[in-house]
Amino acid sequence: MINLLKMILYRITQNKLFLCLVIFVPAIVVVASIIYTNNIEYTARIAFVGEENLPHIDNLYVTSVDTEPKKSELVQGKFDAVVKYINGKYVVQTIKGEQLKGSLERILNDGASVKEELKSKEDRGIISNLIGFLTMLLLLIGSMLYKFFYQERSGTDKRIVLSKVGCIRYYLSHPIIVFLVLFIPTWIICVTANLMLKLNLEVSILELTFMLFVLCLLSASFSFFIACIFRTEQNGSLFSSMVIMITSLVSGSFIEVSNSKLNVIISHIFPQRYLLDYAISAEHGESEHIISMIVIIILCICMLVCGGLINRRKMVA
Repeated sequence: MINLLKMILYRITQNKLFLCLVIFVPAIVVVASIIYTNNIEYTARIAFVGEENLPHIDNLYVTSVDTEPKKSELVQGKFDAVVKYINGKYVVQTIKGEQLKGSLERILNDGASVKEELKSKEDRGIISNLIGFLTMLLLLIGSMLYKFFYQERSGTDKRIVLSKVGCIRYYLSHPIIVFLVLFIPTWIICVTANLMLKLNLEVSILELTFMLFVLCLLSASFSFFIACIFRTEQNGSLFSSMVIMITSLVSGSFIEVSNSKLNVIISHIFPQRYLLDYAISAEHGESEHIISMIVIIILCICMLVCGGLINRRKMVA
């Protein structure tokens, strides 16, 4: 099996595109997440209707208008809210939920802090943003690394017989290599960035390692499962990429999902959400989501087993 692992690793490392994706892209994402986290500003764009003057408040960008803006301008993101002064109070109208409306009314009427009222309710830090950014990236790269698995499929049975390698070891060799190719460079990049930039990660190296381990395992097992279902690389890559992008966005990997009950339920259908929840809780010194991470590991094992059984059945057929 060692020779088989070396062969697969050699083929991957000979592809310059894969090397660039695995080494340079995660490094760029790490730096981007650090910059993004350190430059988060809690702001709101307000359209103020009326002749009165709205008091100046830092991080509230106010545009005085004669007539109330159309709802399309709110939908397009030109304004976050419309404010009117009625009966001695500021009244807020917004399509972004009661939570934002209440926050802006407390800021304008009660003098509440903008930073406290408008900050993310998830209160993400460097690591949670990093895991969120890396999630879709590593899942997509993992899908691409199965290129050689698709290419070898037509001769799988011959390779197993000639090399005297069992089905289980042969099928496991691809996920093992994909996991290592994803995990090792990403872990080195994250730890090096921490040491060089002296970041306050608020999590231990062990916790960071565990998060990257689960994420890379999820990428390797999910893409293996998809590769076993589809016969061609084109169909498998197209389907997996579509699923990865949609689920990563819906689960809030990049942008915090709305706090409505329906959105919360939908986002927690996908494992990316639980990875992010664990990262956020780890930053706050909590460990309540550790069980969810164990469930993800069990899910990964199930996908590996099911993928192997599907592939073996196709080979026999």
